[in-house]
Parts: sequence; structure tokens; C-alpha cells
Amino acid sequence: MAALISLVYKSTQAQAPSPTALHLLVQRARIRNVRLGVTGALLYDGFRFMQCLEGPEAAVDLVYGAITGDARHKDIALLYRQGTTRRDFPKWSMGFVSIFGDDRLGDLQALGLDASYPPGTPRYLLSNFLRAQPTRLTQGA
Repeated sequence: MAALISLVYKSTQAQAPSPTALHLLVQRARIRNVRLGVTGALLYDGFRFMQCLEGPEAAVDLVYGAITGDARHKDIALLYRQGTTRRDFPKWSMGFVSIFGDDRLGDLQALGLDASYPPGTPRYLLSNFLRAQPTRLTQGA
């Protein structure tokens, strides 16, 4: 069995995606992630993205490599990359939370994110990213 890793990065959008373009991006990523065995969550605050990717090391590195080469992202910063024995988001091909909605706290809770995780962990990093922003959750299979 391949070693599992968890990786968290943040980036700034190079240009604001339309809601339709953002929806298509998420749908395509979910399909790719299922094929590669990658799970995780993507958060978007209208200007910045933060994402946790988890799965086999080679698959996560492949996805992250594509992201770092994507012109839609700039100022990419790798915040966390570590081996793990379990996934934080095993049922999410890509959980997605954005600013387009009303139930920010409920959406973060649906992803299993709250402020009770140890600082520096993937769930802690994600839970603190959108705390002040309104959000909407869309679930990945």
C-alpha cells in the first residue's frame, strides 16, 4: 500500500472565476481525485484558496504539481506536508466551501472543521481560514 500524505496550501486567485467556472473547476477536480484516490477540502474566500489534499504520496504530488503550474493561482504557499496513517476527509473527493452562501458555520461543521484541533494540523489550518467569511458548501462524492 502506498504511503499516505496530507498536504495543505494556500494561494491567491490570479483572476476572479465566475461562479460557473468555479463550479466546473470543482466538478473536474472531484472526478480526477476519485480516479487518483485523493480526498480533501477546498476553501475559497473570494480572493484566496486553501486546500487540503490527502492520499497516496505520488497522487497528491501530481495534483499539487498541476496546481502550482496553473496560471489561475499565484502566491502559492505550501503550509503543511506530512505523512499520515489516516485521512481527515475520507468521504470527500473534494469538500468545497465558498463565500457564495449564508450558512458559514454550518458548512464548516459539515466538513468537520472547528477550532478544537491542534495548531498546525490540516483541520486547524482549514478551520481558521474562512471563520469571518459567509460560505456555501458543496459535497463531493
